Amino acid sequence: MSEIKLYHDDCLNVLKQFDDDSVDLILTDVPYGVDFKNDFFDDSKEYVFTHYEQWISEMHRVLKDGSHCYIFIPVLEVDKWVYMVKKYFTFKNIITTRTYTTGNYLKNNFSYNSQF
Repeated sequence: MSEIKLYHDDCLNVLKQFDDDSVDLILTDVPYGVDFKNDFFDDSKEYVFTHYEQWISEMHRVLKDGSHCYIFIPVLEVDKWVYMVKKYFTFKNIITTRTYTTGNYLKNNFSYNSQF
């Protein structure tokens, strides 16, 4: 049976540890650019869209041919993420999962109840 390792760290710190074409699967929940910031985490739009090409290119470098990469992305920035993914990968589809609703409805908009 193959060994499974899970990592919880900044992806660039983790990906630098791997050789080219050495990873079978990447499943990641990237920062969304919603301007949340603390001592460990910067989720500003400026930070996210300054670094996202580097994240995608490193994911591409370490993934084996025929492997999979699943990236949870923010609905309002789907266009930017799809554009960048297409630059490095063969883009196949967007998978949507239904999430819970908080009961908070947005004025002049639909509420968010899906994860892309």
